[in-house]
Amino acid sequence: MTDRDERARLWLDDVLGRVDSIEVVRERAWGAIWKVRAAGDLFWLKLPHATFTAEIGLVRRLSALSPQHLLVPVAMHDEEGWILTRDAVRTLAPLSREPGGERLYVDAARSLAAVQRAVHEDESTHTFVVSHLPTYDANAYVANMADVVKFCGALPGQHPLHLSAGQGGATLEEAAVLASAWAALADPLGMGLDHNDFHLGNAYPGPLLSDWGDSVAAHPFSSLRPLVIVGRKMFGQSLADEVRTAYLEAWGVPTRADELELAMRMASPQRMHAWRRVADEATLAEWSGYIRPLVDCIALPIDEQDVP
Repeated sequence: MTDRDERARLWLDDVLGRVDSIEVVRERAWGAIWKVRAAGDLFWLKLPHATFTAEIGLVRRLSALSPQHLLVPVAMHDEEGWILTRDAVRTLAPLSREPGGERLYVDAARSLAAVQRAVHEDESTHTFVVSHLPTYDANAYVANMADVVKFCGALPGQHPLHLSAGQGGATLEEAAVLASAWAALADPLGMGLDHNDFHLGNAYPGPLLSDWGDSVAAHPFSSLRPLVIVGRKMFGQSLADEVRTAYLEAWGVPTRADELELAMRMASPQRMHAWRRVADEATLAEWSGYIRPLVDCIALPIDEQDVP
């Protein structure tokens, strides 16, 4: 048992009283998940990597601002970043594979938009987002991609994420094309809350949204990327289109389809941010099939991309 594990067990005893059992469900570079049984109830404890502890402040604010759309924690440990939630039975991911389950993609898009719109319209929470979270301004997209290219270029030549000088240059040329298209947009929404890892495995019946640890301050529309890509792969183009429409309508901006498309395509730097925080070459190599396309595919429309 590690020192962290012992501290976590003592904290659970303090929060829940007598803990009957603890099962380590998952232990990865970016954190652990424990299944906890206490007094006949089932709970889940998230123990994140030390660089993910900013989630606490964000979740506390979102839980107060939009509790009807959040899986509100039972308890949180500010210093450690631990988050304890009551069991919500199943995420929407397995439910979406049941008959009629494709509707959950649309429902989740609406709930996501509702939370983001609430943040955008609440001055205090919006200020917290843009001042406390990592920042990925779409107006700095080329510079952000240049930082990604530099990071990948510094990896060993045999590493699956390594970019040669030629590959890096081509990537930045493609990034400049997207940046020009963005600059031509009329009055985009601006900075807001990007969940940055929103998929149906991070949502529960309601829908209630969770797992905000990868969140950044960026264009909020970037968050829809996984729902659109995975929804299309699972259920076809018509569902992906419906997800887009429902999301924009819930935002109250139904005509901003071009802005949504570009924001999703330009999400690569912040999607890379979550992986780069781990900064372990072996972990990056293990998950490179999910990471490398974030660089290689930026020239493709979202409906031609397969990795969220």
